[in-house]
Amino acid sequence: MPSKHLKGKKNDVFVSLLSDAHEVTPRDSGTFLAIVSTVCETNNPVKEVEEGIALLGDVALRFDDVQDTYEPTADGTKDNVFVTKSYDATSHFEYESREVMDLFERIMGYPLDLSEAMQKPGSE
Repeated sequence: MPSKHLKGKKNDVFVSLLSDAHEVTPRDSGTFLAIVSTVCETNNPVKEVEEGIALLGDVALRFDDVQDTYEPTADGTKDNVFVTKSYDATSHFEYESREVMDLFERIMGYPLDLSEAMQKPGSE
């Protein structure tokens, strides 16, 4: 949910819905697992995700949690200590995947090339 459509939010709210198709709920149960997340901007984080929660309809169980996030103070190239950032508010790991690629390049000195690994067998 883009922040510009949310009252008083500077950061987006992310809503992910998972089911038995993802093997995270019992088969044919009709139950879903939802993750609603954002970057906390106030002292009331539960209120900050309410618009995302409202999209879900009836909720059987709800767990609210706030996690601190961290980031390294250096890129690791000088001391060979490579540290990643904390996971962000997204639940699809897009940014974390990019960070792994960047981390590989900082450690190895060249970018990871997956082009050969991504070719279909017999397509040479």
